[in-house]
Amino acid sequence: MKILHLVGVPSIGGTETHCIAVISELKKRGHDAVMANTWDDGVVNEYAARAGIPFHGLRGGTYRLGPRWFRTVGRFLREQRFDIVQTHGLRMSLGLRMMQRYARVKHHIYCIRGLDRQRRRIETAIDRLTENRLSIILCNSQAVANRRHEIAGTRPARMMLIPNGIDVDHFSPDFPAASRAELNLPDGFLFVKVASFREEKDHATLFDAWSRAENALGDAKLILVGGGDREPLIRSMVAQRELGDRVVFHGVSADVRPILRACDAYVMSSHSEGMPRSVMEAMAMGMPVVTTAAGGVPEVAENDKSALVVATRDAAGLADAMVRVYKDAALRARLSVAAVDRIRDHFSLTLMIDRYEKIYRSVLDGSIGRR
Repeated sequence: MKILHLVGVPSIGGTETHCIAVISELKKRGHDAVMANTWDDGVVNEYAARAGIPFHGLRGGTYRLGPRWFRTVGRFLREQRFDIVQTHGLRMSLGLRMMQRYARVKHHIYCIRGLDRQRRRIETAIDRLTENRLSIILCNSQAVANRRHEIAGTRPARMMLIPNGIDVDHFSPDFPAASRAELNLPDGFLFVKVASFREEKDHATLFDAWSRAENALGDAKLILVGGGDREPLIRSMVAQRELGDRVVFHGVSADVRPILRACDAYVMSSHSEGMPRSVMEAMAMGMPVVTTAAGGVPEVAENDKSALVVATRDAAGLADAMVRVYKDAALRARLSVAAVDRIRDHFSLTLMIDRYEKIYRSVLDGSIGRR
């Protein structure tokens, strides 16, 4: 099968690392799998090149789908003649739908990996009008599928679920530890959060929780791994709450495993997610996880079994959960073992690629798709 995963982004996040992992595994199974980014330039281009996957930087522009985007992307698709084009993000999907016949794309799969709260009314209207041009819609969690039905009226039969899959050999509790000095990390008990600085990641609730629990957290510190346009705002939040000596900005990391391995617990405070890979990667590495119940998180992390799960935007609940993990070594050990088992048995990369192959073949042979 000749398969394209098409994105249009300037940065690297869960969707982009997901695409790189999927392309890499499909190649290993003998498929002609390719990734392309239509953004003029972006960090994701460097990551894809470093990963060694087939990749095209199409330079179709930035946020706007202007004439250059349609000309550049359309020409590429006409020349390559993919069996399946899988788009990530509403903008990419709508752009392709508008020129699908010209681009000679017969099978268009739209992959939704988040709850898509930022869309405009015009986008929702176009989405509904052109949905019949899609072969199938893939969602990475039931929460995402439910949200799609709510905002676009998509029938459940038009959607299929493929939960995220984690490479359990790559993200493993057996990953060798590096010293904190090598990683420029402080001493003490370390919570870590890996997330870009976007509004839905809700750093504000995390900082409010930390302020509530600061005395009970003793020598604990918070490591923030990530970056983005909101970084100045995030830093100002830290300063306003006088948490400067407890919060460490570590920047973007190409490989988060050494940092995860060096820290003691993982925390996520998002109010909107699809099925966050960062939480799943931490679980796969055996980290005790404290997380909000955003999107599909409860479909992966079972509260008080494989993680501690609290309501979104609940600073008090998040504070209590962090204090429990900080103070209770037996709890940390129990959560660690259960988290590894949970990801290995139900959310491995192998299982995810098996599901992708099955759906791709079904789309091509016509057993699922447009009705």
